[in-house]
Amino acid sequence: MNTSHVIHVEANLLVGEELDLGAPGRSVGDQFVFSGNLLSTAKPAGRVVGRFGGFCVITALERNSGQCSTTAVFSGGQITVQGEQTGIPTPSPVTNAITGGTGKFRDAGGEMKLRLLTPATWDLTFHVTGH
Repeated sequence: MNTSHVIHVEANLLVGEELDLGAPGRSVGDQFVFSGNLLSTAKPAGRVVGRFGGFCVITALERNSGQCSTTAVFSGGQITVQGEQTGIPTPSPVTNAITGGTGKFRDAGGEMKLRLLTPATWDLTFHVTGH
């Protein structure tokens, strides 16, 4: 049976490192590597409900954008997300694809919406289908 539901969390960035690869200065191929905790937005808000990590590879300097891959880890499994992101390392609002998962999310699809709250706090809404 296919079901769908929404997971709404705040991502609290603990690590955010820009890697200058290849030509000195910002260039195609540079990376932004990040990780942190996922916090509940439901009462009691602020409770750690998981963690996340990922990376972006710069692909277009003029748009300050790149291809990003993120994994969200919850107690029942993981959700993977991929897509283009502008505004690296401070992300612009975006909707990217949920490309899969593990555990209770093993057949997951759908999309994740990201919205910036502060440079170190991102609002994430997972619209998960097929699990």
